Amino acid sequence: NIAKVSLTIGILILSLVMFKFSSTYQRENTMNNINKENQALLDKLGDRELTKKETLQILSTSYLYERMINDLGEDAVYNAMKDKITADNLSDNRLVKRTYAKIIFERSDSLTKLVGFNQGEIEKYGMDIENDLTAIFYYYGYLGFVLYICFILTFIILAIKLIIKNPLMIFSGKFMVLSFSLALAVFGSEYTGALLRKSNANIYLALLLTL
Repeated sequence: NIAKVSLTIGILILSLVMFKFSSTYQRENTMNNINKENQALLDKLGDRELTKKETLQILSTSYLYERMINDLGEDAVYNAMKDKITADNLSDNRLVKRTYAKIIFERSDSLTKLVGFNQGEIEKYGMDIENDLTAIFYYYGYLGFVLYICFILTFIILAIKLIIKNPLMIFSGKFMVLSFSLALAVFGSEYTGALLRKSNANIYLALLLTL
C-alpha cells in the first residue's frame, strides 16, 4: 500500500529531523563539548602530575563534577578523583554516582559501613547508583554484601559438586542456558543496573539458582 509506505517514510524522516532537538541528542552534544574542552586542558598540561587547583579546574569544566563539588566539597571530590582525570571519566554519569556513594560511605560511622547507608542519602542528590554490585555494597554495607555473595556462591558450589559427579552435564543445552543466564544476571548487573536490586529480578535470580 503506497499510502502506508509513504506515511512510514514520512514518520522516519520526521524522527531523524526532530532527533537533534531531543534531550538525548542535547546531552550527547554537551558531553562531546565537555570531552573536547577537558581533553584540550589535559593535552596542555601534559603528563606531569596535576596540582589540586588544576584538578579542580578541570573537574569544574564538567557540570556533573561542578555539582558534586558544590554538594560534597572540594577536598572530598579531589581525593576521590585525583587519580581518575580523563576526558571520558569526566562525562561518565555512572562514575559520578559511584563517586557520590563512595564519599558518602567514607563519611559514615562504623555501624553504617557494616550495614550500609540509607538509600535516601544519595537519592536526595538524584544519584541512585546504577551499577548493582556496587550499589549492594554501599546500600547493604560489608555485612549485607558478604551475605548476598555467599548466597550466590552456595549455589555455585552445589553446581560444581554436581559437575564433578557428572562432567558431561556441562554439554547439555539446559546447563549452558542456565549458566549463561546466571552469569549475565550477576556480572551484567554491574553495567546495566537494576538487575539484582529489584524484587522481581531477585525472583528470577532465585529461580535460576534453584534450577
